[in-house]
Amino acid sequence: MLYRAILLVAIAVVFAGCGGTATAPQSTAVPTSTAMTAKATDTTMRVKPTDTTMMAKPTGTSNAPAPTDTTSSNSPTRTTGAASTSAPSTGALAIGTTGETAGLKVTVTGVRRDEKGLLDASAGMEYVIINVAFENTTKEDQAVSSLLSMSVKDSTGQKYTIALGADNKTSPDGTVPVGGKLQGEAAYEIPKTATGLVFTYDPFIGGSPLDFKLDK
Repeated sequence: MLYRAILLVAIAVVFAGCGGTATAPQSTAVPTSTAMTAKATDTTMRVKPTDTTMMAKPTGTSNAPAPTDTTSSNSPTRTTGAASTSAPSTGALAIGTTGETAGLKVTVTGVRRDEKGLLDASAGMEYVIINVAFENTTKEDQAVSSLLSMSVKDSTGQKYTIALGADNKTSPDGTVPVGGKLQGEAAYEIPKTATGLVFTYDPFIGGSPLDFKLDK
């Protein structure tokens, strides 16, 4: 009997020891949950670099075609304002020759120069007095105006208009009758040093201008 009692106590101790060790696996299961959380944190860490690559895309905003727009500024081609003082054309007629325009034959018969007149010419200036004749070849009367249709230019393109202070003999202004003629003098105050003088008759009603050389 004593032996059986000892045996039962030993079996009880063995069972008690197995029960104590059975709780150990439950405590070791906890690290598995931390391992899983650690993996989750690892995956979140890996997602962050992908976010940075997406944020790096805005740095590709190097669309710089804008500077090419500045090369299209060809405005400097705006310096053509001095065209109004262009020199007279080279197709001018000589003194004593006749041109025809707007139904009128026009001839510069002579040129004279004088510093005196109804009013003396200014210092360094002189009157250039042009004798011009007109002949009407149309079937209608033709009007002539020295103020509106006649002028002189020099080699620089400077234009001179009628001078009223000169002592010109007769005026070329008036009406040229059908088949008739008109002759007179048109005077201009011009610097004595001016060269390349050209007299122009430009009819104020139709026709093309005629140029006559007045060189000394």
